[in-house]
Amino acid sequence: MIASLGEKDAILHVWVNSNAASKRTRKRIKECGPLFEFIKNENRDGEILLRSEKTGWFGWLPLREIGFQLIAGELGRATVEKEKEDK
Repeated sequence: MIASLGEKDAILHVWVNSNAASKRTRKRIKECGPLFEFIKNENRDGEILLRSEKTGWFGWLPLREIGFQLIAGELGRATVEKEKEDK
């Protein structure tokens, strides 16, 4: 899945993998999520670089501690705008 996220502006809906998530990961997703911009960077195996749509937080999250779904195209943009309007 990560290999197919080549889009510069890919938006991911991220959630906690309750079986493996650390306190740090849980806190980041709770405070900064659930929508994150995917930043293509392969410098850390087993981690994903994200930027929060909500707070601007920018950092790495371990892949084994999260689940995610790609939100792309016009539907993705509409979903992001709708969630921003609801807040």
